[in-house]
Amino acid sequence: MSARKASGFDDLNARFINIFALLLPKTLCLLFNKSLNEGIFPDLWKISKIIPIFKSGDKNVMNNYRSIAVLPIFSKIFEKIVYKYLFNYLTVNNILSNRQFGFRKSHSTVDALLGIQKKILANADKKMKVCVITLDLAKAFDTINHQFLLLKLLMIGLDALSIALFRSYLTDGHNFK
Repeated sequence: MSARKASGFDDLNARFINIFALLLPKTLCLLFNKSLNEGIFPDLWKISKIIPIFKSGDKNVMNNYRSIAVLPIFSKIFEKIVYKYLFNYLTVNNILSNRQFGFRKSHSTVDALLGIQKKILANADKKMKVCVITLDLAKAFDTINHQFLLLKLLMIGLDALSIALFRSYLTDGHNFK
């Protein structure tokens, strides 16, 4: 099973899902709505199975591995629903920059690099000097101040319940197996 399609710590739940597939949509809908209405991300959905993935180099050096947190199926489904609503909100309210390439359809990192290349070549044709500074932050999400992120979400107009949901997701801690 590939890491992208892994069902997380709850492999038994995957079998349960297959058995009770007809009952699940209504039950999940109730669970998801309860979570949204109360602004709480359930603790059970925060339990992750951590899998080390080898990058390159010496297999005995721990820094040559990156960890993948495989979340429970219900967590993944709920996150996709929340993402869809948040992304729609950001799009409808024209909040995303045209230069935002991550996590957007038809806006890949290749598109970002092509845009940079186009600007560099245009300036070179005009005999202008070009300077490019790039950053590659390891574990970029881990460097974000969660309180600042929540404040930004509030500033762009998310309601108190949405902020509570994100706070619950970010601050109540994730458990790892």
